[in-house]
Amino acid sequence: MAGRINGAQSLLLRSRSLSSSSFSSSSSSSSSTVSALVLLLALSHFLMTSAGDVSIFHSAQPTDPNPCASFPCGPVGSCIPLKGEKNGFTCECDFGFQQEDKEGPCVTIDLCGFYPCGPVGSCVPDKGGINYTCLCDDGFHQLDKTGPCEDIDECAGSDNPCAPGNCSNTLGDYMCECPSGYVEGVGHGERACIRDVHACKGEPCGPAGRCVPAAEGGYSCDCVPGFAPAKGTAGPCLEIEDPCIGNPCGSGGTCERVLGGGYRCCCSPGYTLPEMFKHFGGKCVKVKN
Repeated sequence: MAGRINGAQSLLLRSRSLSSSSFSSSSSSSSSTVSALVLLLALSHFLMTSAGDVSIFHSAQPTDPNPCASFPCGPVGSCIPLKGEKNGFTCECDFGFQQEDKEGPCVTIDLCGFYPCGPVGSCVPDKGGINYTCLCDDGFHQLDKTGPCEDIDECAGSDNPCAPGNCSNTLGDYMCECPSGYVEGVGHGERACIRDVHACKGEPCGPAGRCVPAAEGGYSCDCVPGFAPAKGTAGPCLEIEDPCIGNPCGSGGTCERVLGGGYRCCCSPGYTLPEMFKHFGGKCVKVKN
């Protein structure tokens, strides 16, 4: 560029010199005048060309690239450039999707991997993988659609299930405190205070269960965890099959049977148990970096 400017100055000086000599000397020929005009035209063309080059140079300056031009968040996320950060962006993922790393893209969330239903409910994802349903254990329900499963207070309603006795709520169940002449039993399919018919005489459920008389006669056994009546019988309560068969803790842990029923997981390095399963049940999952 500097060379062209110097060249323009040289042409300008030559044109002035020729112009002066051509108009001041009476002996100059017309060819000198023509030469001066040619030089002036050349200078004009040179300056116009140089101005065009400058304009082209400025328009060719590199601009900041758009970090979202390649759609790094995928089809289920919105890319937002970050001000002040070269090539920086963040992804806002649609519901049911998340980024596995800071550079995207948005992918399906394993909704049930976070145990949203808690330790007393089973999580069932829908076919699209963007929602789930909680199947709560008996005595538990969801207070809202997103879980977790929580205890039902059977004694909170206006109808006392233990009448003429008193109802006492327990985790996932309730108990009846019955007056004289009544015992806690099952009436119309629910726990209630029924008249004592001596159905539990002789402790038919054994040491691992509690006998529950029925209003219609007979009884049922309320067994401790890990015990149940033999199939087709009301009692006694017998130890059930080893809960560690099939290793419910998964490939990242070992299963230990718990006295009285159930199991506990011991996780290998790199695996952990969700907090709610630290003492009982669950499955070992990989630790997220």
